[in-house]
Amino acid sequence: MRNSFVSIIVLTYRDFSKIEKTLLSCFEQDYEKTEIIVRDDGSPNFKREIIEKIFSKYNYKGKYKVIHGEINCGTVINFNEAIKQSSGEYIVVVSGDDYLIDKSAVSKIVEKFNEDDKSMCVTARERHMWPDGREVILPSPYEEYAIKHYCCSKLWYLISAYPCFIVGSATSYRRILLEKLGFFDENYKLLEDWPFYLKMFENNIGIAFLPYETIFHSSGGVSTAKGISRNKMLVKDDLLCINHAIDSSEIMKLSHLQKRFLYYRRELLSNELEGKDNIATNRKNRVLSLILFIRNKIKNLSL
Repeated sequence: MRNSFVSIIVLTYRDFSKIEKTLLSCFEQDYEKTEIIVRDDGSPNFKREIIEKIFSKYNYKGKYKVIHGEINCGTVINFNEAIKQSSGEYIVVVSGDDYLIDKSAVSKIVEKFNEDDKSMCVTARERHMWPDGREVILPSPYEEYAIKHYCCSKLWYLISAYPCFIVGSATSYRRILLEKLGFFDENYKLLEDWPFYLKMFENNIGIAFLPYETIFHSSGGVSTAKGISRNKMLVKDDLLCINHAIDSSEIMKLSHLQKRFLYYRRELLSNELEGKDNIATNRKNRVLSLILFIRNKIKNLSL
């Protein structure tokens, strides 16, 4: 394995209840050439001494930084700033309430990058816990197949017409890719992964799939409001991204039916933002989904 340097970026905001477990999962990695960058997005309850004590408690000898943003800028800017303050060839991200699944997670990611020097981005499996306690592995087998076998233009369409199934919390990046594409788009507040994937695929840059669980992620955080409602800022980001996809539909050579999916997804998101009853829209979307599913089955494709 080529001994490349890795930056593990830990992003925090307000909730520090699991930060010790998060950092411990980083400390225990068997890949030695790492640095840990903890960057907080302007939390009013941030206490640097608590984070520093965790590094001291476990006698962590590696390179690390603890950075507190003075104001709350949102996930996208916080992530970009953390990357700019890091020095690794590869960027692995861990939210402050997630943790790396085992001690070999980073080694597996680096090994996947090293299989092909042209791999710019690697995505893996995530063990996901829903608020009701159910655990699932994401992405699904069908979605894994799409990531591994579909071309950039088809993946571009699928993550636009449907909720993006490329798991952001289990995705790692080569630094040169982030620099080439201008980092994550700061027109968005909370949503960094979906817009970046679209930009990658528009530039014909593929994504490598690692068939291995690398991260444990719990639903919640800034992407979820109280109850089952999503954060309105995230819904606005989703709308901005689907509008980009619609504007790019001619360039991406979508069919009329494919464009209809994008319009209906925008309608669903608009209704969600406005709190409207979207039962009728959901019904139309299910019918369209069935049509596309049958159409692709005929073509011997699986979605």
